Amino acid sequence: MGVEKFLDAATAYITYEDSVKLLDDPVAFPSRVIPHEFGWWINVPEVKFLEEDLIQPMKCAGYSERFINMIKMASKNGCWWINLDCDGEYVEGLEYNEW
Repeated sequence: MGVEKFLDAATAYITYEDSVKLLDDPVAFPSRVIPHEFGWWINVPEVKFLEEDLIQPMKCAGYSERFINMIKMASKNGCWWINLDCDGEYVEGLEYNEW
């Protein structure tokens, strides 16, 4: 049985523009995205695959550096998933957006 870590974070850690992209077409995101009533679950690849499989495609698609930094933080801390939730946790070291 596999038990994995995840980062629980408020949706305010991504920009409004990031959220619109995720809402409009979550399938186009370069990793698995599972929408839920209050946000999204986002799969985070292993560190060795992170730059090529996720970060570069996110940059090309116009996702914010704030969102990319959150992905990097999750990966570096061994998280396989991020739960972005409107009532998610405060995450020290990430920039919070008011939108």
